[in-house]
Amino acid sequence: MIKNTIYTIILFSITICDSIAQDSEFKPHYFAMASVGSSLRGLQIKTEAKNNLAKSSSVYDISFQKRASKNVAFGLCFAYQILLIPDNNKNPQPPILLRLISPGIVASYVAPLGKNLEIYLHTKFTYYINQYNIKSGSKIYKVPIMHPSTYTIQIGSGFNYYFSKNLGLNVEGAIGIPYFIKFGLIYRFGYQNATAKKRIEKVEPIKRDSNINYQ
Repeated sequence: MIKNTIYTIILFSITICDSIAQDSEFKPHYFAMASVGSSLRGLQIKTEAKNNLAKSSSVYDISFQKRASKNVAFGLCFAYQILLIPDNNKNPQPPILLRLISPGIVASYVAPLGKNLEIYLHTKFTYYINQYNIKSGSKIYKVPIMHPSTYTIQIGSGFNYYFSKNLGLNVEGAIGIPYFIKFGLIYRFGYQNATAKKRIEKVEPIKRDSNINYQ
């Protein structure tokens, strides 16, 4: 696992350096993503707790990245999810409130497919935090952690389709924590389309005939 993570970091580093070097005329800009996704964590909790009444919220995922070149972006990411394990007759216990928090970093390889469409492949390195609490009335108490917090890696692929110059739709599928699919919006800051830039044309000076009097 550690070797695979190191190889992935090295591969992304080489790709980033090579892409930035080739796109010297690209104007860097920033973009933000806000998405809602689904995970298999709720099903896992139901199985482990032997409680079919366990409920899980959607995964709320946000990220803020810098598009350093035409093909490379990197930045910060954050995901959040809540799971509730209520009491039941088969396994009496106080209701447990579980918060799943995943702050981390993300590196993306982006491939534009046209004016409004682009696909991407990313790797997220996050610290997966599990917060277990007992909910009693309006009070919440911390309890021992069933699953310790740990570092995780996620590989994802998706596409962005832009409705306008800056705003677009984001759809992604992924392997790993914290989600396996998500839908949301993407917004670009300071974006400038290279094809929309005005090109300065060189105008050749008019050659004058020495035999003609221009005055």
